[in-house]
Amino acid sequence: SVTATINGIEAGVTADSTTVTTDDTTYTVSIIGWYDCDNVFLYASAPVLQPSDTFEGGKTYTVGVQFTPVGSDTLSSNLDVSINGEDGKIGGWESGSRNFYVTITVPKKYPVTFDANGGTGTVEPFMVEENKKITLDDCVFTAPKGHKFKVWAIGSISGEQKQPGEEITITAETNIYAIWEEKCYPKTIKLSTTSYTYDGKVKKPSVEAVDSNGEKIASEYYTISYSSDSKNVGTYTVKITFKTKYEGTAELSYIINPAKTSVSKLTAGKKSLKVTVKKKSTQVTGYEIQYSTSKKFTKSTTKTKTIKKYKTTSATLKKLKAKKKYFVRVRTYKTVKGKKYYSEWSAIKSKRTKK
Repeated sequence: SVTATINGIEAGVTADSTTVTTDDTTYTVSIIGWYDCDNVFLYASAPVLQPSDTFEGGKTYTVGVQFTPVGSDTLSSNLDVSINGEDGKIGGWESGSRNFYVTITVPKKYPVTFDANGGTGTVEPFMVEENKKITLDDCVFTAPKGHKFKVWAIGSISGEQKQPGEEITITAETNIYAIWEEKCYPKTIKLSTTSYTYDGKVKKPSVEAVDSNGEKIASEYYTISYSSDSKNVGTYTVKITFKTKYEGTAELSYIINPAKTSVSKLTAGKKSLKVTVKKKSTQVTGYEIQYSTSKKFTKSTTKTKTIKKYKTTSATLKKLKAKKKYFVRVRTYKTVKGKKYYSEWSAIKSKRTKK
């Protein structure tokens, strides 16, 4: 017996995408034509599909398959064959190719849909014939990343619903759907910003949460709780609690740093510089002055002097090099519960020391 398999026959596939294969190397096998008809005996008068024509689900087609012998007299007698599950014979000429015609019904694809809480997911295409009975065990579902499906159901537009193990008859109106009950967890949660500058106003960054599919989680699925009095210099927390179809909590933090100041004056002295800082009295403990012979403030050339009280607005930098240009910048700091919070550095000013 010679067995050939016709591959690629499904709805939406073009006629030239189909192939025929056989394990018997005594023959070469090819498709000689697709015929758009429902009766094998009418193939001669039926319209032939063009290579770009696509197959429709649920429709029957006739295919002509040609077996060509590798050597002479290979097909000298009738051979029983099975092509795509159809049994028949290849006739008994003494030599030459043999044609075999079978009908093939292209099965329909039945889609999967989800209820309102189902999110997104996929189901392997249902290659089943109309009016065939199936159970949910016949379905192969793939849950979205981060989701687990717990309860399954299949039904139709008319409202018929079945549970696992129950049969349903597939029709053109059948929808396959799944209901998930297990909660899922966000993949990433972040704040719109994690650093503010003090200006006397309450700071509340917004939250952005993303699920495992890369989709933004709508704000209706979580609540946000902010620290109280979040306007002074310090560290504050945001608690996010997920609800409905998402589960879990997260705590993120952000900081408020003191406002920056500036160098109001540089006065050159003998191997020294007097630095006058613009006073900042609100949410400031003191100042840090950095000075360097390099405008880039490289580590090896830079030193720091700390003014520990905000009321003290000047300091003298001593033991400098004579007639040397120095670059100076300043920043404020605030100590809260033993931790220092710093402002941004001021603009740089420069001055040359005296001899």
